[in-house]
Amino acid sequence: MQVMARVAVVLLLSMACTAGWAQNVASIAQYDGADRQAQLVEGAKKEGVLTLYATTPIDYMRAIMGGFEKKYGVKVNLWRASSESVLQRVMSESRGTGPSFDVVESIATPMEALHREGLLQPMKSPVLNELRPWAVPAHREWAATQLYLYVQSYNTNKVKKEDLPKTYMDLLDPKWKGMLSMEASDDEWFSEVIKQMGTQKGQKFFRDLAVNQGLQLRTGHSLLNNLVGAGEVPMALTVYNSDPDNLKKKGAPIDWFVIEPAIAIPNGVGVSRKAPHPYAAVLFYEYMMSEEAQQVLAKVGGYTVSQKSIPMNFTKPLKVLDASVLLDEFNKSNDQFEQIVVKNIRHTNPRIFFKEHVVSFTIRPLSSAIGAEAVGFDPRNFTDADRDALREAWLKHLVMLIRVREPVLTDDEFVAFMSRMGTIENSRKLSPLSTRQEVMIISNIRLNGQTVGSLPDGELSFHFDRVHQKKPTRASALHAIEIPDRGGDTCFANMYSAYDTLDEDIKQKIDGRTALNTYDYDATSAGSKVIDENAQNAVHPVVRTIPETGRKALFVSRLMTDRIVGLPEQESRALLNRIADHAEQPQFMYRHQWQVGDLLMWDNRCSTHARMDFDGSQRRLMKRIALADAVVPQL
Repeated sequence: MQVMARVAVVLLLSMACTAGWAQNVASIAQYDGADRQAQLVEGAKKEGVLTLYATTPIDYMRAIMGGFEKKYGVKVNLWRASSESVLQRVMSESRGTGPSFDVVESIATPMEALHREGLLQPMKSPVLNELRPWAVPAHREWAATQLYLYVQSYNTNKVKKEDLPKTYMDLLDPKWKGMLSMEASDDEWFSEVIKQMGTQKGQKFFRDLAVNQGLQLRTGHSLLNNLVGAGEVPMALTVYNSDPDNLKKKGAPIDWFVIEPAIAIPNGVGVSRKAPHPYAAVLFYEYMMSEEAQQVLAKVGGYTVSQKSIPMNFTKPLKVLDASVLLDEFNKSNDQFEQIVVKNIRHTNPRIFFKEHVVSFTIRPLSSAIGAEAVGFDPRNFTDADRDALREAWLKHLVMLIRVREPVLTDDEFVAFMSRMGTIENSRKLSPLSTRQEVMIISNIRLNGQTVGSLPDGELSFHFDRVHQKKPTRASALHAIEIPDRGGDTCFANMYSAYDTLDEDIKQKIDGRTALNTYDYDATSAGSKVIDENAQNAVHPVVRTIPETGRKALFVSRLMTDRIVGLPEQESRALLNRIADHAEQPQFMYRHQWQVGDLLMWDNRCSTHARMDFDGSQRRLMKRIALADAVVPQL
């Protein structure tokens, strides 16, 4: 996995541990008296809080945290990130002199790395006796909460169940050519398959898969799974078993199967040797492996859990990877994957997207919050591999900038490009400056005293496009033809980040709620809106879930959202203002200063945008194309 790439480095780092903290944490973790539980609860309630670094999907972790907080009255402050980011943060903080986190939860390899660095506290906990053998390493510095089971997923509209391969060698059948993809960092799964097949046979299999079958690599298990659900990837070789099930529940045409023997990797939890809240830390550690929390992971998340009292939800032959062995063999595994898979894919298809790099163009972030530039991308001349790479980068960065070389795109070229990015909506208003129905003109230019485009002048508050419709626009693109000398910038805000950082009390108030969205075509700010009973309107979730990522994003805006359904008007307005004030903070934004030829695309589902004021006496001409969404926003 990508996180293992850091392990070889971080294992060389030294740790300066404060003896006082270590002794205090150790005495609590190792105490085995009859009153152990009572002491933990009493101490934790006095501490009142703990800090958790975690990687498990946020919905499941919140459910576990909620149960713990309700049961013990101890608040859990969560910082959630990728396994690599969690490992980096813990290692960075370990070089300081003060305490940082209390509990860390991550995939097995970084947990084992933290053990080797001496950062985790050995536990003498009775709960460890209730776990399956694979869940408890001999050193007892971390323990597994669940397994991530590698499975093969497929789009049921693209692949028939009766045609599914029964062995790995079946994947070399010509009928699978161009249909297969795997997660770009799953070299540990790759190495285990080679071991199971035998070195020579296994290496030849993967070489043939890369060279002859057009194997593709995608970054991120959730993204790969969602691409299968969307039909862009017919079959994925390495996703986690819970992901297809969750997407299937939402109506996606996806299912999964296993080529035996199944391969799984544990996910673990451990307590810091320097935990600033040691009682709460140990109490939460044990709660994570209690039957109560394990039921959440098993029933809600669909995971195979470590608690022996909960039946295994997977009964076929299963190989659980050993984190210690994975670390010991990391260099060999990584080199083997690079030589056999990566180099052969690059040689066969040098333009393929791999680990966030595109050979034919590069991705340059525009800000730390949102946005990236596709440097060198030519919208007039690009391959399907380029398109796929651009889509993945766009999905990650939400806003994508393309600098179009002179001349600017014609309407036909603009439509041709955007039609390869998705399904185009027709413009609601024709203009004499447009030659295509799909192209909307946004301009202050006037002919015979009449504006030739929409939204001509002035500032335009933050909003989502066409949110007053049952199916709002999925994405939009603006192409700059004429711009004023100054002003008219467009600001974009990341609604994923805005939601993630909301105060918990707001999240609880808006959870599961919907909001009424209306649009006055003459209004550019909330204060100038005039709404009557005939105004176009639609009700959507206050927080929506984006299918491809599984992440939640705010879906209300200052300009378009009038009220939260079911709340008194005054309370609704106060809450919407509070949300808007939070979401429009600079740390969530990128402000774009236009140049002629710029083409900006944004994901309208999880980003808002606003236009800054400009001198109305200067000409501004933008061409816009919108992409339609196939589904209504989901909670």
